[in-house]
Amino acid sequence: MGSVIALGRTKCPAGSHALHARHGFCRVLQADGRRRLVSYEVHVPDETPDTTDLPDGVSAEEVLFSEKIYLEEAWVDLDELRAVDPARDLIGGGRGRVVRFERKHGGP
Repeated sequence: MGSVIALGRTKCPAGSHALHARHGFCRVLQADGRRRLVSYEVHVPDETPDTTDLPDGVSAEEVLFSEKIYLEEAWVDLDELRAVDPARDLIGGGRGRVVRFERKHGGP
């Protein structure tokens, strides 16, 4: 008798985190066969920051940098993802393994 092995079911299940070459750090929202729906942040520099909500005593001239952060979603192939455990891989807990990852910028 042969054995059936379900490939791709344990890598990057819904609710896990992963790294993607274009989108960077992602959260997996859904799994559909070999495709994953991921959410990721897009950071866009704000050329004219809104200074109306600054705390008391802080002037608009003191704002050095402002950005808008958008949450985007995309379907990606499972082979494009690298599973990560944020507590172990990115923060340095556990075995202290360091993850090196370069994000390819291609726009939002």
